[in-house]
Amino acid sequence: MNAQELVGKTQDELNTMLMDLRKEQFTLRMQHVSGQLTNPSLLRNIRRDVARVKTAANGSVKASVKPVAKKTTDAKKAAPKTAAKKTTETKAKAAPKAAAKKTTTKAAPKAAAKKAK
Repeated sequence: MNAQELVGKTQDELNTMLMDLRKEQFTLRMQHVSGQLTNPSLLRNIRRDVARVKTAANGSVKASVKPVAKKTTDAKKAAPKTAAKKTTETKAKAAPKAAAKKTTTKAAPKAAAKKAK
């Protein structure tokens, strides 16, 4: 099957052709599982034919729908988004908090014992 053969077909013809190909694909899969399929390349051919029919059906749907014009402004194009830079001040503020939490719950009694000596 060529893609050129599908160009002139209607949506209903493409849908019936798709259903027939799906049924054929199912029978070939069952033959393959049971070991009766002599030519496994038929599975690939049917799968590609299904893709061709779907592509032709999708193309005919898109051709019938009119595209909607997008409204674009020059301001959106001219002003790219920039990421905010991180300052070193935030890192400096975070450092004392980390230093204050150095002692853990297990280390607290040991630190108290050292101070007592």
